[in-house]
Amino acid sequence: MSRRWGGNWRRIPKSPHCPNVFTVVNAAEYNAFATSGGFIYIMRGMLPFFNNEAEFAATLGHEMGHITARHVAKDTVFFRELNISWCEVKEVIALARQGGGAEDHPKYQEAVTYLRYSREAEHEADARGLRYMTAAGYDPAAMVEFEQNSIAHSALINRMAGLPEGEENVFHITLTHLRSLDRLRTIARASDETGNSKRRLGRERYLAALDGMVFGEAPEFGLVRGDQYLNPLLRFAMTVPRRWRHVFRRTPRFYARNDIFLEFGVLHGMVSSLKETIRNLAGSRSVEVSAIAPGGLEGAVAVTVVEAAVDQAMEVMRVAVRIAPEAVLILHMRCPVQFVSDYRRVFRDTAMSVRVLSETEVAALQPLRVRVVTVKPGESARRLAAMMPFGDFNGEMFAVLNGLPPGESLQTGAKVKVLAV
Repeated sequence: MSRRWGGNWRRIPKSPHCPNVFTVVNAAEYNAFATSGGFIYIMRGMLPFFNNEAEFAATLGHEMGHITARHVAKDTVFFRELNISWCEVKEVIALARQGGGAEDHPKYQEAVTYLRYSREAEHEADARGLRYMTAAGYDPAAMVEFEQNSIAHSALINRMAGLPEGEENVFHITLTHLRSLDRLRTIARASDETGNSKRRLGRERYLAALDGMVFGEAPEFGLVRGDQYLNPLLRFAMTVPRRWRHVFRRTPRFYARNDIFLEFGVLHGMVSSLKETIRNLAGSRSVEVSAIAPGGLEGAVAVTVVEAAVDQAMEVMRVAVRIAPEAVLILHMRCPVQFVSDYRRVFRDTAMSVRVLSETEVAALQPLRVRVVTVKPGESARRLAAMMPFGDFNGEMFAVLNGLPPGESLQTGAKVKVLAV
């Protein structure tokens, strides 16, 4: 898809820093970014939530704006001169959104200085992006509509994950792209008055390209079904807290909140002693390791306390479970010591739930996919939403997926998206 639309951009005069390659990354996160090398990356997790080519083009245009304005290079200089990291900036943002304590952060003033610059950079990228997309013939209003839907998506995902008030998904585009809707609307109106009069949306073509795309994690990273994590390639499953959000990158993680999570990996090859493996991972020969037997499998567990980088003691639980003769599952679970009483049992229950999948279970595992359907006479949003696997959140997910206000009635013959196997 990105290759097809990339051709539109190459016909537009712009700076020599503009890239001519856009890449869709096979990752479930809802985000996009540009790099100093002049490349734009859009996560696959965003694609189902675009409702037309114009919204896709708005995102490409915005990221292109960052590149032509050389924001990535300027960011590097800002971080170096202010002696602050993006992680510290996010800490200040989280404290501010939780209603207090941000001013006490040691990097508060530096973060405020950077955020002032960052907002201006986002506005400049919006202005340039809107100019690019209108020159390519797309409706500039699509950028505003997609930003509104991104805010709704972020709020829904946070509720589904049960995040504490004020805490946000660190991988979501609304946290990494700080924008003002009012200012964006103003820029869009100006672009609409001076831009290409075609104002193309490209909805039909976009939905046709999207139909059948995998939604969420790719099967090779494992699948989440309710409170079950199932990995058809490694042939194991385990129970995970239902509302924890998951991020599957090189190391899959499940988050209760940004500082409470479990991650896992697999050691391949002959592992003779699980207890020695745990001690090696802990970096100490004196760690006390206990034997466990989840589902009758051989296992070992150890709990240690470490000092985190932000002056906070963390309890770490490490678990090793032999899931095959030459495969050992390693679970690594971290939690601030003040919350241990709430989460230690959760971690232990997860460890004890590990089991091996049968051949029948492996064969039956299929990922969710985007399905484009035509609304039949009398068919309601509620009925279509019931096809999806999000339980109480089906209605809201259907609305966000299709960029609809909650409760809006559907037109017979219209095409909408659902998520189903």
